[in-house]
Parts: sequence; C-alpha cells; structure tokens
Amino acid sequence: MFTLMAKLLMSKQVKFSDGRLELMGIRDSFTPGVTFVEIQKELMKSGRQHLIYSSAKKSGYNWFKYMSKVYSGMKQTEAVKWGVDLMSLSGWGIPTLEKLDLEKKITIFNLKNSTVAKLYGKSSTPVDHFFRGLTAGGGSYILNEDLDCVETHCLSKGDGFCRFLVAPINLLEVSSKSLRDDFGR
Repeated sequence: MFTLMAKLLMSKQVKFSDGRLELMGIRDSFTPGVTFVEIQKELMKSGRQHLIYSSAKKSGYNWFKYMSKVYSGMKQTEAVKWGVDLMSLSGWGIPTLEKLDLEKKITIFNLKNSTVAKLYGKSSTPVDHFFRGLTAGGGSYILNEDLDCVETHCLSKGDGFCRFLVAPINLLEVSSKSLRDDFGR
C-alpha cells in the first residue's frame, strides 16, 4: 500500500491544492465511510440498494479505463494487483486476491476488516454493495466483459471476512430476489 502511494506521489499522480485533491488527474474527496453506510441504509429501506451497486460499477469501470490511459501497456494481472493496492490505500479494508482466472473471467477477492461492514453493524444479508460494484466494474474493464459481483461471505453476517465473487452473471448463483434487490434486474 505505501509503495503504491510513494509511486503515485513521485510521479505526481496525487496532487493537493486549496480545496482540491486529485488522484491520477481525477478530482476526488475524502468522504467518511459512514456516509456510504447511511446512504445505503436509506436506499435499503425502499429496496433500492442496487443503485449503490450500479453506480459503483460504472465508477469502477471508468476508473480502470482512465487508469489504463495513465499507465498504458499494463497487463491484466498487473492491473488487478494495482486495483487491490488502491482499494487498500483507499481505506475499504485489507483486500487480497484469492483467484484470477483470465480464461473463465472469474475473480475472487477477500476483504478483511471491511470498513462498510464494521460501520454497518450486524445484518442478515451482505452489506458491501459499494465495494461489490467497484470490483464488478473494475473486473469488467480489466477482463473486457460485462461482469457482476456477489458477496458470498460478509463480516456483518458474522463471517470472519468478506468474500466477493466476480464473474459473468450466468455463472453466479443469484436468486430472483437478489437479482431484483441487489442488481436492479
């Protein structure tokens, strides 16, 4: 994580100025994690949590699209590692890549100490919709296919960590309720 930050600072890809933070030319902001959790809780009351997922999926896709221009020639495996390091640097928790199958277009990420799950508290269902969307979008760009993501383990449900499976939707075991609630389909 610190190696990535040092590289970004040395290559002037992180800039701070009056009222402005830029990361790789993209304007950003520090937002407390509780903000995402409160927005999500409000959306969940109306069954519209899929909006967080779909917005984050677009954002993750566009982030990697932009990043590929800044670091042209980066291989898929390097881009995935870079993404894992950036997620850690961003404070989402401690991500690790468990599996990357370039042929089947499947990735599995584990996330220890999930910020969202810790702030959200106990839940009977997985809660990391924003992270799920980011990984689906990033994976979609890197693997050049429309991918989706399910959270198979969640700290909020009492699991020891969160696990995210990214794959084409037809390979994910998704109920019709989850398709509606979590994917908006």
